[in-house]
Amino acid sequence: TYAWISYLPSDSLEHLSVPLQARSILGTAALVLWAAHFWYVGLPAMPVMLRKDEEEISLAFGCASFDEVARVTGAEGRDEILRVLSGSSPKAFQDLVQRMDFGRLEEVVRGTAPTLVAAAPPDGAEAVVVK
Repeated sequence: TYAWISYLPSDSLEHLSVPLQARSILGTAALVLWAAHFWYVGLPAMPVMLRKDEEEISLAFGCASFDEVARVTGAEGRDEILRVLSGSSPKAFQDLVQRMDFGRLEEVVRGTAPTLVAAAPPDGAEAVVVK
């Protein structure tokens, strides 16, 4: 707030110019410090995404996570999925959608993609999990 300006003596032109100029100098200094910090730290390699947002976007592919989308599309991993989705190229997105393997999508939807469990073992025996 600028209430403190009203307490300054008002008999000169410096009544407003000095406080406002001081504010602008402090603002400029803060901006320079922020820019230096931004230049030093930089941007993250990949955008940070909330789990809930990832689930919502993955639903467009019939999946629950970017890892599943990568499996269904044959992408190298979630990094490639994020790179394509955060990019501005409609062609890259179209290529990603065209690479969908509906057989893998069916496995993911059924929940058998991460592990395949053999038929129920007899009593007392351990289940066999194939990864």
